[in-house]
Amino acid sequence: MKIVKSLFIYCLVTGLCGIISFLILGVIWYLISGVNNPVFLMAVLPFVGCWCIAGVIAWIILKTHTYLGFTTYIIAAILFGIICLGIMLIVDSSVTAWLISAIIGFFICSFPSYLLLRFFGVPLILKQKN
Repeated sequence: MKIVKSLFIYCLVTGLCGIISFLILGVIWYLISGVNNPVFLMAVLPFVGCWCIAGVIAWIILKTHTYLGFTTYIIAAILFGIICLGIMLIVDSSVTAWLISAIIGFFICSFPSYLLLRFFGVPLILKQKN
């Protein structure tokens, strides 16, 4: 039961990392473009979803929690890339460059969340686990 509680707390922490990544992206987007579009808020779902799913996958596949934060970061970027590639197959080719830049942007904007997860989130979870 303690492992399930630790996994739930880790999923909450990774969800927080997804929200932080989205906020970083939103600030950068607004500073560059000056456009404040409420439709942009729909992008919070893939950010938080990718981070939470990646946290669960990383927790399950890793036997030791040494590289838990890094693995979660890489899996989240891969999941977001898969979502964007799926969208590329559905829509016309005019948005392909935007989706490729979204994948790169996710990878860059999620790096501070990875650092937060690596240096604060994982040690907190492991301290509670012991």
